[in-house]
Amino acid sequence: IRIDPKDATAHFMRAFALSRKGAIDDSIAGYNEVIRINPSDATAYSNRGILWSKRGDIDRAIVDFNEAVRLDPGYTGALARRGLAYERKQDIERARSDFTKVLSLPPKYTSGKWARDTAQVRLGVLTPAGVPAATTGPTMKSVEPQGSPASRPTIVAPTGPVGGRLALVIGNGAYRNAPPLPNPANDARAVAKALREIGFHVIEAIDLDRTGMERALLDFLQKAPSANVRLLFYAGHGIQVDGNNYLVPIDAIVKNKNTAIFELVDIDRILKGLDDESHANVIILDACRDNPFETRIAPSRSAGRGAGLSGYEAVGAGTLIAFATAPGNTAADGSGTHSPFTVALLKHIGTPKLELNQMLTRVRIDVAAATEKKQVPWVNSSLLGEVYLTAPRQ
Repeated sequence: IRIDPKDATAHFMRAFALSRKGAIDDSIAGYNEVIRINPSDATAYSNRGILWSKRGDIDRAIVDFNEAVRLDPGYTGALARRGLAYERKQDIERARSDFTKVLSLPPKYTSGKWARDTAQVRLGVLTPAGVPAATTGPTMKSVEPQGSPASRPTIVAPTGPVGGRLALVIGNGAYRNAPPLPNPANDARAVAKALREIGFHVIEAIDLDRTGMERALLDFLQKAPSANVRLLFYAGHGIQVDGNNYLVPIDAIVKNKNTAIFELVDIDRILKGLDDESHANVIILDACRDNPFETRIAPSRSAGRGAGLSGYEAVGAGTLIAFATAPGNTAADGSGTHSPFTVALLKHIGTPKLELNQMLTRVRIDVAAATEKKQVPWVNSSLLGEVYLTAPRQ
């Protein structure tokens, strides 16, 4: 840029790098310069729209996405981004129109696959009538209770505005076709309480079958566009099948590998529903307990049961996934009221002005010490900038 101040590509790449550092204002200024030099750069408009979305200025974001689509009508990434912005404004019909348009076009540019995946998930989340059910539906409680009162399946989703932070907290322990786990329900209730205390709108779900988990996830994904920070905490069985990670409902039978994917809840599908870098997405999985279905899924595995969850080589921008232990390893359920991971998480999650990655480092240190390094939590992160679950640093 010093050598050639009119080099639009250099300005573009610097603005892109600044956005990855979380320097939003400087990045916007960079894209302003790109657009001044080259007013026909659709990608610059789209990328600046993403930054306006991160700032919460959705109207400005839509203006930029409009211009990107005008300049390049086949730009599926810009169309999907505009759909997400419309959804955030509760303009559901326009959102559905953009997502539908994305699916009618061939993927374009590096964002093409993301755009298609996002459009498919968001269209599945939006109700046919065009109004997100979560904005008007009553508090949900599942029926047909199973077991003792303490282990009855419930979904409690408070009504009213979500605000800036939204969490779905699930604890599955009352398994019907596998040995039950004593602590996930305790873990989930305690984490839900801690999150409410620091200002999260919490959907709390305990001991859910497949249908219940789908309902809870649908509610969460419907409410997600209006929250700046979206957090999912899951305690219970979690397994991998051919390298893909799944959460296990309490009614899962899992006769073999081929039936598993129809009975379990695919974590990747959840990630696709949240893959929007204008928000911070936090997935916390205390779900690497031993796999009761291992001999059915991989009967020839020499290592025996308990392969744990699979790690991710990459996650979408703006997303962090925290595992209770390293990929391929198992985590303890705990001999007390909570698992070792949840004990450490509860200790630090409410610490004021503590950045998320720093908080998880403290959790990792505590869990490693409590388990004599047999269990070391793991994090995959592509968060852009600092994220605080409690009050931001002054």
